Amino acid sequence: MQPKMFVTLHSPEEIREFCRFCNQFDDAIDLLSGQMITDAKSLMGSLMVDYSKPVEVVYQCYDDVDNYEAFKAAAEAKFTITYKQPASSGTV
Repeated sequence: MQPKMFVTLHSPEEIREFCRFCNQFDDAIDLLSGQMITDAKSLMGSLMVDYSKPVEVVYQCYDDVDNYEAFKAAAEAKFTITYKQPASSGTV
């Protein structure tokens, strides 16, 4: 299982830049903060997210894993990105 991706954004301008960045990719990209889920390509939705801590980024890769790898590499070059392994369910 792939690690979860988190972005840390510190200002409204960084949020706008991340939104513009996400719009360069064809696949769906969501932001998860607490129980809130919003489209990372929506500026209105992105501005409503609580950025006091890192926000999970969910990239929905529909047809090509290379798209995710390109997104990941470009995001790491422009933004503060961290990863966390998902908790194991303990079942085999």
